[in-house]
Amino acid sequence: MTLLIEVEETRRFLKNPEHWTKGAGSGPNDSRCLINAMPGGSAFCEGAQLMDELAEKLYPQRTNGTKNRPAAQFNDHPDTTHAEVLAFLDEVVAEAKRSALR
Repeated sequence: MTLLIEVEETRRFLKNPEHWTKGAGSGPNDSRCLINAMPGGSAFCEGAQLMDELAEKLYPQRTNGTKNRPAAQFNDHPDTTHAEVLAFLDEVVAEAKRSALR
C-alpha cells in the first residue's frame, strides 16, 4: 500500500465523527484514534511517521513538546476537535501527494 493510499483511507475512515476517538487506540462504534485508524493500525508505518512530523510542525502547542508520538499527542489534546483532525489529515494527504511527485 502506498503512503498516499494509506493516508487517504485514514482520512476517509475518520471523516465520520463516530469513527474518531481520543485516548485509547479504539473505542465504541469502531472509533479509532489517528494512529489506529491507519490501515493495519501500525504506529510505525510510513503514514504514522508522516503524521508525527506534521503534528510536531503544525501543532507544537498540542504535542506537549515531546518527540513521543506527536500525532497521538495532538489527537488526544483536550482542545483538539474532530474538525481539526480532518484539517490535519488534509495536510497529511497534501504532503503525501507532494512526496509522490518527488
